[in-house]
Amino acid sequence: MSSVLSFIIILIIFYLYILYTDKQLYDSFLTGFYKGDSSYCSKANIDEIVFYINNSTNSGHVIIKQNNELIEHTSFDIQKKLIINSNTLIPFNNILGSQFLEYDIVFISENNKDFCWNDSPYKMILSIINGSLTLIKNDVVHAILYKDNGISNEFINYATE
Repeated sequence: MSSVLSFIIILIIFYLYILYTDKQLYDSFLTGFYKGDSSYCSKANIDEIVFYINNSTNSGHVIIKQNNELIEHTSFDIQKKLIINSNTLIPFNNILGSQFLEYDIVFISENNKDFCWNDSPYKMILSIINGSLTLIKNDVVHAILYKDNGISNEFINYATE
């Protein structure tokens, strides 16, 4: 009987360890730079859109350029995180289930009251599988960005030196 109980305790500890390490992976992946793909930018009639997200402060910045000019530099707050997953046994495991993290974000545009995303909150959905970040409101996709690992890693290395 005690060997069965010991085995169950070991399984529970292993399960909790998997949950913790997978959650840490998602949290560390979120921090960094995300850039809009060229097809999205051309449809939106902009040159570039970049999000910088700092998961440790639950905040970020969006920069938008049009005709080689900065047209928007706005910060946002990340307010809530929700796990969207078809696998409820191991919620953060991206191999066993369709895994996304959904965040509520609110834009803080003090310098431009005409900023198109001022009517917050928006949903920001992160997929670690393909490195995408999707901005959605009322089932309408407003932006699709992909993590730029090169810039993100350089910035993180610079900030930690």
